[in-house]
Amino acid sequence: MYGIGDSYRNGFSYQRAMGGIATGMRTANEINYLNPASYTSQDTMSFIFDMGASFNYRNLSSLSSSTRDRTITMDYLAGAFPVTRWWYSSFGLVPYSRTGYHIASTGHLPGISDTIPLAVQYTYKGNGGIYQAYWGNAISLLKHFSIGVNIGYLFGSLNEDASYFYPSSSSFYKTYRNLSTRIGSFYYETGFQAYGTIAGKHTLTAGITWNGITSLNARRDTLCYRSLSANDINNDTIIAREGSKTSLEIPSTLGMGFSYAYNKQITAGVDVYRQSYRQHSTYPVRIGIEITPNPASIRSYFEKVHYRLGFQHTPSYYLLDGRTITDTRISAGIGLPFIGSKNEFNLAFEIGRRGTTNGGLISDRYCFVSCSFRFYEFWFFRRKYD
Repeated sequence: MYGIGDSYRNGFSYQRAMGGIATGMRTANEINYLNPASYTSQDTMSFIFDMGASFNYRNLSSLSSSTRDRTITMDYLAGAFPVTRWWYSSFGLVPYSRTGYHIASTGHLPGISDTIPLAVQYTYKGNGGIYQAYWGNAISLLKHFSIGVNIGYLFGSLNEDASYFYPSSSSFYKTYRNLSTRIGSFYYETGFQAYGTIAGKHTLTAGITWNGITSLNARRDTLCYRSLSANDINNDTIIAREGSKTSLEIPSTLGMGFSYAYNKQITAGVDVYRQSYRQHSTYPVRIGIEITPNPASIRSYFEKVHYRLGFQHTPSYYLLDGRTITDTRISAGIGLPFIGSKNEFNLAFEIGRRGTTNGGLISDRYCFVSCSFRFYEFWFFRRKYD
């Protein structure tokens, strides 16, 4: 009913605090899997491991009712390391999309006669999600350019259940439809970055990302049946199919981004994407900034903390009555470094709204809290002792 569900392509916790910017970002201490060209920013003798979780709160409302939903999820696991001085690699398991809904409504159908409409109760439920296991590689070229590619496997399941009940008539059977879609499809995305430093303190980066995959291979199980009794014990199967080949549409995406960094104290960036669907295109925009008062401070711990802000505006792929449903959010977060190491704890807060109650639609107000631990260690050099 809702395609692949909600996209979870906002990066890791530090990126989510900055509005999800990624295309033009090069950060030596963080993993940016959304642009594989960024892997070459890592130190040649380091290993990075990042893992994160999130708490999601939603308030869904219409003109007549509202409901709340809370979930806690383990979001991602990822690592990155150098292979040579010019070749870098990353691996991970990250969410691609999630779906979850429960919708109940009532209506009327033409009855036995034209003067007596037939009341019907509709119930729709959905759950599941898609994950991406990826392996990425990047190479640096001529000291100021980098290209990379992620090769991934998308897998998961999406379940959709529907029921139709006729409370005012015993002549019509209660009917059920269950769809279970299993996704298993390879996926790739490419990235490019050009970067340079001016006067030793001003770093400029421009990036491009692209993927041309527009559908995912899947198999679907379909079961439709009707209940012959009030307690749903006696059922009559109408349709039963297993393993039917199908596909799910996803957009081809072109991203362009730019970032500016000053002396490891200020980093700001903006991303613009073009997501092309079969019938229309959308243009999400992301803006973010990070400020670190004094990364080398020995007097105050809080001068070494990373303070982050972001903004994101995403026209979604939903089209209702010819209108695009938009998602707008603001974000903030901090990065807390561990004393005596480069390990860091990242925390991000996102508050936003999607949709509207106008025209009988649903408004989704949400608050996401995500956190992660980033492990950073030097593994590839020989220690010397006196």
